[in-house]
Order: sequence, then C-alpha cells, then structure tokens
Amino acid sequence: MNPGRSPKVIFMFFLKQSIRGLARNGLMSATSIFILVSCLVIMGCFLLFMRNVDLNIRSIDDYNKVVVFVDDSLDEEGLAGFEASLRNLANVRDVVFVSKEEALERLRGMFEGDLAKIVAGIQSGENKIRNSFEIDYRNPGDVDTMIYQIFAIPGYVKHKNNAEYAARVDDIKGKVSMVMMWLLALQFAVSVFIIINTVKLSVMSRKNEINAMSYIGATQRFIIAPFLLEGVIIGLISAAAAYFIQWYVYVSAAGGIARGGDDMIIMAPFEGERAFILTVFIAVGVLSGLLGSALSARRYIKV
Repeated sequence: MNPGRSPKVIFMFFLKQSIRGLARNGLMSATSIFILVSCLVIMGCFLLFMRNVDLNIRSIDDYNKVVVFVDDSLDEEGLAGFEASLRNLANVRDVVFVSKEEALERLRGMFEGDLAKIVAGIQSGENKIRNSFEIDYRNPGDVDTMIYQIFAIPGYVKHKNNAEYAARVDDIKGKVSMVMMWLLALQFAVSVFIIINTVKLSVMSRKNEINAMSYIGATQRFIIAPFLLEGVIIGLISAAAAYFIQWYVYVSAAGGIARGGDDMIIMAPFEGERAFILTVFIAVGVLSGLLGSALSARRYIKV
C-alpha cells in the first residue's frame, strides 16, 4: 500500500478488508452481533426500568414528606405557633398546613364507586380527620432526628413518615442493580469472547495475505487496522439493531399499560430517553468490539 495515498483511500481499503472478513465468517459474525444485541437490550431494559421506577416513586406526593397530625384543641394561634416551631427545625425545607376539611376533600377524590358514595356522605361535623402539617425535608438521613424534635412541640399527636418506605425502595433498587450489573458483566465478557473468536477466524483465513504484507514492509498497525474495524462494525451494527428493538419493546410495553387503563403507572416517553440509550449502546457496542478485536489481533498476528 502506497503511504502517499489519501486517508480516504486507505480507510476504504480497511473497510473493504473488514467487510470481506465479516462476510467470510458470516456465522461467527452473526453470533457476535446476536450476543452483543442481547446484552445491549438487557442493559437498555434495565436502564429504562430504573428510570421509570424513579419517576413513579417521585410522583408519589408524600414520598419525601412527613405528615404531622395535631391536637384538635389547637386554635388558629396555636396552629400558627406549631407551624412556626416546625419551620425553625434545621432539616425542614417547607411546611404546608392541611385543614381537616381539605383532607376530607382529598379523601373524597381518592375513591370510586360505592366507597366514593360513602366518603362523599361524610358531613363536616362527622369529619374525624385531624388538622395536619406536611413537612418537606432536606436530608433523608436526618429525618429521625427531626421527628424526635417534633415530639417535643406542644399539640403533637402522631405522624406519618414514608422515609422508611423510601429507604426500603432504595435498598431494593440497589440489590436489583447489583444483580443486573453482574449479569451485564457476564454477557459483556461472552460478547468479547465471541468477537475474539470471530476475528481469530478472520485472521486465520487471511494468514497468507498477512504474511505477504509483512514481507513487503507493512507495519503491524497497518495490518491490524482492518481487524479492529471489524470489531467496530460489529459494535455499530449491534448498537443500531439493539436500539430499534429497544424502541419497539418499550413503546409496545407503554402502549399496553396505557390500553390497560392503569393510571397509577407513569411511563417516561421514549423520545426523552432515546439519545441517552443510543449513546450508551454505541459506546458499549464499539468498546466491546474494539476490545475483542484488539485482544484477538495482538494474540494471533505476529509481524
């Protein structure tokens, strides 16, 4: 190869050699792509699952709130003093007063059918709900200390705290993440192993050509380049295929949930996630392809 030729000509030469190598070992190339696509789709499902878990958790109104119920004997001045005491606590970001009448209206909107009729029939004089304060806190780790301080405020009756629920959800997310990371690492290793063998077969099938090129002075970098490009092509094809499969699966799942009429589950639009998913797929696909090709080429090509 004439070193004076343009980079475009050299690249086209490398590309042609890479495509020939992939076609010559079609079965192994297809296997590499299939394994890598599977790995990427599983990764995408996991990323989108965790994204939607976070979205649904954060949509719960009192997920990061403590609701404090106060004694009915507190008049307007007492309620104002209680609120002022809450706002003086270090971990409190905001405080919202919810009257017993407002709480009853919220309750009426939560039910349907016969239960809705029963709740709707409750008169103001029969309302047993207490006045309350919704506390939006800053640091989940300091919630216990904050609640202990609230105990000492005159008029306190009881509280509802979802911090423990939030911690439990985060713990489950952490364990699921750990399992998924191990599975993805295993699949990534399998993908690299298959790509190594694909490139190995390509090297063996071109052994005579490689020897001839080395005899006429071709550098190791020049000889290895087409095999590295094979890995990149495998990675890019896998990323593209995985992206469209992920798109179809996610949109189908979101459509099924919407048709089922389940308003409790929120699905993030794929349009808002596709750039992130495509970027991750391309990065992981190209990295695994390059890694597999580089390991195989360095091992089996001796110039």
